[in-house]
Amino acid sequence: MSSINPNNIDGTFPIAGQDNSSQGFRDNFTNIRNNFSYAQSEISDLQAKAITASALTGGTLNNQMNYNQLINVQLTSPSDTYVDLGTPSAGQAVILDYSQGSVQKITTNGNFTISFTNWPYILGAKQYARMLLWVTVSSKTDTLTFSTSSPGVTLGFSDLANSNTTTGVVGFDSPGTYLISFETIDGGQNILAKDASRNSATFRDSNFYFNDNVSNTLLVGFGGNINVTQAALGADAGRSTVVADGQFSAVSVGNLQLANLTYSTLDTGPLAGYNITSTRGNLQSGTYTPVRGGDLLGYHNAVTLTGNGTPTIGNVFQQVSTIAFYATGANLQYGLGGNIVMATGKDGDVAAIHTVYQAVGIENDQSTKFFGNVITANVFVPGSGSTVGGVAGQISFDAGYIYVCIGPGNWKRAALSSF
Repeated sequence: MSSINPNNIDGTFPIAGQDNSSQGFRDNFTNIRNNFSYAQSEISDLQAKAITASALTGGTLNNQMNYNQLINVQLTSPSDTYVDLGTPSAGQAVILDYSQGSVQKITTNGNFTISFTNWPYILGAKQYARMLLWVTVSSKTDTLTFSTSSPGVTLGFSDLANSNTTTGVVGFDSPGTYLISFETIDGGQNILAKDASRNSATFRDSNFYFNDNVSNTLLVGFGGNINVTQAALGADAGRSTVVADGQFSAVSVGNLQLANLTYSTLDTGPLAGYNITSTRGNLQSGTYTPVRGGDLLGYHNAVTLTGNGTPTIGNVFQQVSTIAFYATGANLQYGLGGNIVMATGKDGDVAAIHTVYQAVGIENDQSTKFFGNVITANVFVPGSGSTVGGVAGQISFDAGYIYVCIGPGNWKRAALSSF
């Protein structure tokens, strides 16, 4: 509240036509002087503290708020200060100073390390700050390196495309413009990173990337132009990955635990296991059309590849087993006509590179064909006159007989003889 008091000045003094006390003049002059003094002090205070649209006469514009609150504010057409850091020298340590602007831009010319300074922070206050980094990438080999320990980018880093949580390096799939958002609530001790230009729901090119901290990735409707080499041999080779649309439904390279091709010789057990479903139709609209003749439903849904270990012929990859699912016939209807083929390579057959041989087939007439020796696990042999155990179709044997169960507890046998 202003200290200026216009009511302490007697506007009726002096009274015309009569002698007036000099004290009345002195009182009015004193009060006028005091009010001018108050006015000077209050105007100076406003000049020093008020927010103005432009510099006051004889001064410079300074709208420093010192993090004081503006309460119940409605803004129209606000903007952020933008700083162009140009093209730093390759290998230069780039410091993003929040006090200079909350949107900053760099153009790459090699590899850079990125750090932050002057995030807004007052001890005990709850403050949120966000900085956008606009990156113009000159070459897809250019990288940015961030600290992934506090202070630094400790949150959401693994969600950045082509990021490495161990080294703190972020790469780019092609030259172009990228936008990365950084957010903090503790003065930059812990920073949350977000990809602001690459939508997490869509992919803008044929390459896709896997992050170290993501155990399963599902891509639906990716199409047939998948860069399989990039998928299998990228920075995170060996991740547990499923592609629901495309020629290769599952890719596993190296040791899943170590996720490193260098240690692939340590693989002595199962490498990967996947549940895969394929359908004809459009998943978005929910329209499924009948299976048709010639459809390859999944085609190679499970393929095992290994190096053949023969340097003289280049140690190329050799397919050693496969499971294939496909439709047969010329005019199939929904629910009819599907074969399952299981094939394997012969042990030690070096000449049969890229070749597997059918071992079992489940045909669309519901018959099962075995293309090798059939060895049964003889888990139950009925005793003499047995009327318990067994299901219709079960076959068993011992040294003297072969047994066939034709119904519950109903066994028949035939004697075996030498030849």
